[in-house]
Amino acid sequence: MLPRDFKNIMAFGQIGYIVQFPVASEYPSLMSLPEIIEKQIQQINYQLYIHSTDKKRKEDTKSKNKEKEEKEKYILCGTCENKITQPTFKLEINGAFRHTFLNPEGHVFHIGCFQEADGCAVFGEPTSEWSWFKEFTWRNARCNQCLKQLGWYYHSHLDQFFFGLILDSLI
Repeated sequence: MLPRDFKNIMAFGQIGYIVQFPVASEYPSLMSLPEIIEKQIQQINYQLYIHSTDKKRKEDTKSKNKEKEEKEKYILCGTCENKITQPTFKLEINGAFRHTFLNPEGHVFHIGCFQEADGCAVFGEPTSEWSWFKEFTWRNARCNQCLKQLGWYYHSHLDQFFFGLILDSLI
């Protein structure tokens, strides 16, 4: 039997970190050696379980953070979360990025201007009727995944173009 002044024996586990093995003097004297060994194995298994659970939790958190960072790089469709454009494509038209307009039916739209919107599909024939931007024709711009109208595609006779996207329809 080991002297009572020994508290622990330190050893390297197989996965490369230190595991503590309590010595026999810390167990009740009625426990047999196989029972003590079984108890130590249970403690080691528990430590390995905790280690693997912590590692999995850290990996999950890292994965979620990466997804969040990826989403923050894009402006998404508010309906289906399709990637529509990026903040770097914001554009000033007539001195401003953000504009508020009233359509002929009385609906108010707050739009932002973007140089590109790869997540949009453009529909309809170009028209200058009720165009909010002088010398630009417009067509409908819809999410290319769920087809929700997200705004308009504007094009000028000088070959300038941009997307006017409804800010309330984006996240």
